[in-house]
Amino acid sequence: MLNGRYATSTGRPDSPFHSLRTDRRARLVDSLAALSAIGAGINAAYDNVLAGSATLAGLGIAPAGIATSSFRITWLVPDERVKEAVRALHERYIEQQRPLVP
Repeated sequence: MLNGRYATSTGRPDSPFHSLRTDRRARLVDSLAALSAIGAGINAAYDNVLAGSATLAGLGIAPAGIATSSFRITWLVPDERVKEAVRALHERYIEQQRPLVP
C-alpha cells in the first residue's frame, strides 16, 4: 500500500478527473491512496478485478481509478478509507483463501 499524491485521469465524464483529458493539465490529488493486490497470475482472469471492486463497493468505497498489470491490481481509494479497504481486500484475497488463478 502506498500513500501519497497522485495525478490521474479517467475517461468517465462523471469523474472528478475527467477534465484532465480535455484540458491536458495534471491535477495534484492529495486525498487518494493506492492500494494494490499483488500475485503471479492475479489477472489471469478478470474475476479478481471484479471481486476486489465488488468488495470495495460493498463498503461504499468508490475507487477513483483502477490500474492493472499481469501481476498487480491497484485501486485508487480515498485516503481516509484506505485502512478499511486494506482489511476488506486482505479478507477477500488472503483469509478466504480462494484461488487467484482459475
